[in-house]
Amino acid sequence: MVSLLLQWKPALLSDYDSSKSSPLHFASSDGDCSIIQEMLTHAPPSTAFMLDNEGLSPLHVAALMGHAAIVHLLLQFCPSSADIRDNYGRTFLHAAAMKGHSSIISYAIKKKILEHLLNAQDKEGNTTLHLAVIAGECKVVSKLLSSGKMQANIMNNVGHAPTDLIKNCKGFYSMVRLVLKLYAS
Repeated sequence: MVSLLLQWKPALLSDYDSSKSSPLHFASSDGDCSIIQEMLTHAPPSTAFMLDNEGLSPLHVAALMGHAAIVHLLLQFCPSSADIRDNYGRTFLHAAAMKGHSSIISYAIKKKILEHLLNAQDKEGNTTLHLAVIAGECKVVSKLLSSGKMQANIMNNVGHAPTDLIKNCKGFYSMVRLVLKLYAS
């Protein structure tokens, strides 16, 4: 059905709603690989760069929802879309780290072309590690630290390293696990 629709009117891919979300944004949120593949077959590369009102690209949306397979597809279609920043200066990896989507973090760690994003800082100076600690996402923190590619001493704009942010962690057990992981590294 998607194929027929896009053959009939390919311009549908560049339409957007009142929040500037495109069909690719919605499909990335839904996580259906077959629909995304069909869309990318008919889409110009600029489709991957469309941003909604929050500055989120379809890649950001897929990362926020934890759809690793969609992240892979979008990066195969348009590798340079990995560098897109949202309104807060965050990449898709920042989004995945905040939401605890460790499979997306693992994928980025394995891809040399994405390594530069691991220590990238948002507008507040936070790296993926900062945001994972703030969110209490122990599994993401563990993957980032065990990769050997993280600079765990990077300070954000208010002078906090990831270890300084543990005190803001919700839940005693999460806090203890984070302390152990950070200091073990």
